[in-house]
Amino acid sequence: MEIRRVQPSDLAEIVEIHSKAFDGFFLTAMGPKFLMLLYRGFSQPGSGLGLVASGDRGVTGFVAGTKNPQGFFRDLLLRRWWLFGFAAFEGFLRSPMEVTRRCLSATFYRGEVPPSIQGRPALLSSLAVRPDCSGRGIGKALVAAFVSEARKSGCDSVYLLTDKKGNDAVNRFYERCGFQSLDTVQRGGGRMMNRWLMPLG
Repeated sequence: MEIRRVQPSDLAEIVEIHSKAFDGFFLTAMGPKFLMLLYRGFSQPGSGLGLVASGDRGVTGFVAGTKNPQGFFRDLLLRRWWLFGFAAFEGFLRSPMEVTRRCLSATFYRGEVPPSIQGRPALLSSLAVRPDCSGRGIGKALVAAFVSEARKSGCDSVYLLTDKKGNDAVNRFYERCGFQSLDTVQRGGGRMMNRWLMPLG
């Protein structure tokens, strides 16, 4: 297994893995074009940080995030708002009210940086492994590589958010990876999210 930076040729496989791992989630419902734009943004040099695990069978997992949460999403929308708007049309046809609400919320999204964090945090935004490759340590290796890259880039910590309810296995996974439970935040619709933090010291 090799862990490396995301290349443009990886994006279709990343979107496929995301769609299987996060079936029923809002971003998945926005469609492949929207996901392709999002992960292309995460793979860009600069504030984006996207890594894949690859082998003989192609991409087996990925991790994506940013070294500058407060600026990354703002800049991504400023540069490509019209592309995201076009890509969101597929989801809008299925659920116009929900997509409109979420898109308006995304305009002000700045990564939900914990107010107690000082310095320069990195956000681990998304992690997924192909279902037929689970249980091989790929997810843990991707997290370790992401943390290593964040440290090399001068980040002081890595944080992430994941669902609190019905998500015990994922929360235990991040705890085993070395993250510390920080707090719980509530998103729109009453969705409760656990926020985890790993200081990089």
